[in-house]
Amino acid sequence: MKTRFPWFAAAALVSLISSGVRADDTMKPAAAGSSAPAAAAEAVPAGSVELIKAVLCSGVQDREPGPEITSAKVGDIVVGWTQVRSGIGETTIVHRWLHEADNMGDVSLAVKGSPWRTWSRKTVSEPGNWKWQVLDSSGSVLKEVAFNVSADAAAAPAAESQPAAH
Repeated sequence: MKTRFPWFAAAALVSLISSGVRADDTMKPAAAGSSAPAAAAEAVPAGSVELIKAVLCSGVQDREPGPEITSAKVGDIVVGWTQVRSGIGETTIVHRWLHEADNMGDVSLAVKGSPWRTWSRKTVSEPGNWKWQVLDSSGSVLKEVAFNVSADAAAAPAAESQPAAH
């Protein structure tokens, strides 16, 4: 016996696909009767990529950056988190990790919608001055964040002094 795909399921699938909903969308549809602009596309820069937000942090949860950091210790994982808008459709951005004057790695990240959130991680292996850069597909620096890495191993929080119980 042949099973047919119900017409209403096909219509629902087409509706979802045409609505442009993506896992990394951050814009919510305007409420009915709202005076807010109906489409985020109005604010998208034509022919370019715009950096909305860039955060250097130690982790990401639910696609959102953790608290911003300005320093780390050797062996720590540092995360560069970005949110961009694209007026050129699908494109790429690059996260560049620099230690002093040395390029420690370029991470090419796909931008598949607008707005789009993406991030890269780097285990910092050397003490000193570091920079994290966000570059567009033509190599122009959109943002640069400097941070310092100390040689100290990750230290546990100091225990508070409390009298011993007798």
